[in-house]
Amino acid sequence: MGQAEVARASAELQQGHALLREARANEALAVSREVVGVLTRELGEDSPDVANALLLRGEAYRMLGCGRDSMRDLLRAVAITRPLRSVGPCDRLHGQALRAVADGMWRAGRYRVAEVWLRHTLRFVEDRLADRLEAARVRNVLGVVLRYDGRHSAAEQQLRHALQETCRPGGERLAATVHHNLAGLRLAQGALEDAEHHARRALELRHDAKASSVLAVAADQLCLAGVLSARGQGEQALMLAQTALQTYRDRLGDEHVEIGYCLHVLAHAQAIEGHRQAAAELYRKAIAVKTGALGAHHPELANSWRGLASVADGNERITALSRAQSLCEHY
Repeated sequence: MGQAEVARASAELQQGHALLREARANEALAVSREVVGVLTRELGEDSPDVANALLLRGEAYRMLGCGRDSMRDLLRAVAITRPLRSVGPCDRLHGQALRAVADGMWRAGRYRVAEVWLRHTLRFVEDRLADRLEAARVRNVLGVVLRYDGRHSAAEQQLRHALQETCRPGGERLAATVHHNLAGLRLAQGALEDAEHHARRALELRHDAKASSVLAVAADQLCLAGVLSARGQGEQALMLAQTALQTYRDRLGDEHVEIGYCLHVLAHAQAIEGHRQAAAELYRKAIAVKTGALGAHHPELANSWRGLASVADGNERITALSRAQSLCEHY
């Protein structure tokens, strides 16, 4: 009976990972919860199979915006798969868990902590696994962290290094993700034409890649919308951002942080089109959603507070500027 239960749970675990790749996070979470219970009971809590199930559950929680639950499971997966002196079968799983923890750290606004985890992960992947494509995945996340921490030159170095490695077999979807992140970086640097090139290339690659996640496509649409809005093309930006917003609402609900990002881009596009009142209302909604999902002190809120200040009047403008400044000083 035990072996049959383990075999069934292992098959369901693979199904759960497939569901997560399709951005069906609620279904993946339901599968992972059951599988964690079965494998823990049959194999013990320190089994590598349990760590794999915890990794799935942690990633599903992250996709759904449940940061604390995600981090709990991912840290446990790291601990279970901690390697011995010789290279072992858990090493790849350990590297994936390390990267997932770092990803959760930067999403929580803990950029310097995330950087420490990522540099440790990069050393582990390069020295222990000698896997250049997995190293590129780590460099991609590291580039994002450095960008959010304001170190644009270092971020670009990591992202372009990652992009060079995506020519390897299996690197197509990663290439789209790196182009997406280069678009965001170049936008932050004010290189709008180059940002648009990378944003459009990300969408092209995403459409060409097999089994691309609908959430990844939505993220690319939103990225391009942000670039077009910055280039003064508000009408096109509005259409793309509204499409992305509907996708996120259908998959993740109305309170997920991605909804806040969509509302922010929509607000900027409305402002570009001269609709200040509509833009102000969207910025307020973006701030409310981001605050609910991330907390009032997350550095990401500074962008929306600055946006609100650009279209608000009187005391609201002063308050928005003050909130943006205090968040930037805090981080």
